[in-house]
Amino acid sequence: IQYLYTMKRKLTAFILAAIMILGGIGHFLAGDFYAPMIPGWISVTMANFLSGIAELVTGLLLIYPLTRHYGGLAFAALMVAFLPIDGWDLLKEDPAIGNHSVAVVRLLFQFFLIWLGWLIWRDGPAKMPTKIQNSPPS
Repeated sequence: IQYLYTMKRKLTAFILAAIMILGGIGHFLAGDFYAPMIPGWISVTMANFLSGIAELVTGLLLIYPLTRHYGGLAFAALMVAFLPIDGWDLLKEDPAIGNHSVAVVRLLFQFFLIWLGWLIWRDGPAKMPTKIQNSPPS
């Protein structure tokens, strides 16, 4: 059962990594898509650049076992940072994605994503092998 638990955590980390990496690339290739989600008092160019870098780095951290727990923490922190933007979007007359019901679901889903990041972080760092198994005796 421990194996299944570990595999589910790895799969979750890889799915979140893919979402982060694709989202990060999206900020550079299709920044206009994200523009309606960015409050008017924030530079769209700067927000896309910073979000793109943060999402790419977070995605890469989530891939590698030795940095995965840092990636979980970074992911949770990003989701916390995005909470005010989702709240702001909910209060707009015309939310960026969908209607007010969709905006509510997005905001609530953000808490689930924060929890997933926290679970990955809570697992702690991967352990480096103390001895390579196929190495000849010294």
